[in-house]
Amino acid sequence: MRAEITAAGARDAGAGLRGAMRLTAASVAVITSRVGDAWVGATSTSVVSVSIDPASVLVCLNRQAQTRAGIVSTGRFNVNLLHARQSDQARIFG
Repeated sequence: MRAEITAAGARDAGAGLRGAMRLTAASVAVITSRVGDAWVGATSTSVVSVSIDPASVLVCLNRQAQTRAGIVSTGRFNVNLLHARQSDQARIFG
């Protein structure tokens, strides 16, 4: 039996996944970098520990994000893990 996915079905599946992921507990981090004298940052739940030795993390950012451009230009970034009481800081960086 062959199943076919229609465009409407794919949209419904995407909406279902989005809704389910909103209910999944995740850590929240603010990823920051410096561009000249300015700090740029983005709030992210896409931060994963990859390795302890060497210390490595995987951070996922949109290709058009100003923060990503800062990281690419400087080769440096910070991962700031937030506590539940720091939701104001998360909102600053969207």
